[in-house]
Amino acid sequence: MVATAGDVTWQDEMFSGGLADCKARTARREDWQGLILVGFYARARLGDCARLTWGNVNLTRKTLSFMPAKTSRKRKRLEVPLHDRLVSWLEGRAVGTDTDPLFPSLFKTPVGGRHGLSQMFIDIMVHAKIDRGTKREGIKGGQRAQHARSFHALRHSLTSNLANFDVSEEIRRRIVGHESAAVHSGYCRVFPRPF
Repeated sequence: MVATAGDVTWQDEMFSGGLADCKARTARREDWQGLILVGFYARARLGDCARLTWGNVNLTRKTLSFMPAKTSRKRKRLEVPLHDRLVSWLEGRAVGTDTDPLFPSLFKTPVGGRHGLSQMFIDIMVHAKIDRGTKREGIKGGQRAQHARSFHALRHSLTSNLANFDVSEEIRRRIVGHESAAVHSGYCRVFPRPF
């Protein structure tokens, strides 16, 4: 996914071409690469990732702290360790002030809509030839379609990877921010290891 996000052609159908758009495409491409890394390694939701600032990052401690929008009423900040691959990506960027967006080209982009973050991620998936895995078809004027693979699936992937590396449930739940064991169990797919 990260490699595909780095390819400028996934943007062809969504955004018009031209010299003025070239800089925007490059910035969007680089920001998407980082956004996907944060989505996977920090298990953050799409909107939360896009709204991160440099104030959320502590490169000295190698942590990322933020308050998920979904649970903001609880006023609970999450602090997650940064994977070395994500640290390398962050160190390759020009560090800004605490209020500067981590992903400037995506910071003000809405999550939904024809040109929103969700649609851009779908375009990256299509370009990468990743089947979205339709679980339920949408009905015009009714329920939305439901897919097995989306940006949110990165949260499931991280949780499953941690489980497959024998990270305890308590630590996994703390990393992904699940208070309920029942909710957490729906995020884990444990695969037997070959001996």
